[in-house]
Amino acid sequence: MLRPKPSIDVLKRREEWLEKIVDETVEQYGKIHGKTGYFNSWFHAFPEGEKLKDRTAHELYCAGHLIEAGIAYRKATGKDKLFRMICRYADYIDQVFRIDAKAGFCTPGHEEIGLALVRLFDETGERRYLELADFFLAKRGANEKDEKRYDFASFWALHGRGSP
Repeated sequence: MLRPKPSIDVLKRREEWLEKIVDETVEQYGKIHGKTGYFNSWFHAFPEGEKLKDRTAHELYCAGHLIEAGIAYRKATGKDKLFRMICRYADYIDQVFRIDAKAGFCTPGHEEIGLALVRLFDETGERRYLELADFFLAKRGANEKDEKRYDFASFWALHGRGSP
């Protein structure tokens, strides 16, 4: 049986055992949450210069789900440690993409991060999150950085599907 994310389960009915698991997991993540705010356990071991360089690595997709989880868990429990961590991560993403333009690509490969940023704006009132979501939308399909680096026509041809 498929189960919803733990933070969503806690929204429905607080279960002490489940809340304890989530709290322990948040504590562990807190130990690897870097100085920059970057927050992805898979890429934690990678040098700073290798993060947010490959659009197909799903870093922003995962960040979007993590942001959603942080919001849901705070709403469910009133605990804000995960929420503060995801805000720092969103600030880092904003810095790398919109402010410094140092990422290896301009737009996420999936809309999850944009949806999460709008929800984060709703929760915090911090306009920069809405501006980052808008940045991703405005750049999609309208920037050379992604188009030159990702030859999607060749990808589809290679996989025998023609164009999408």
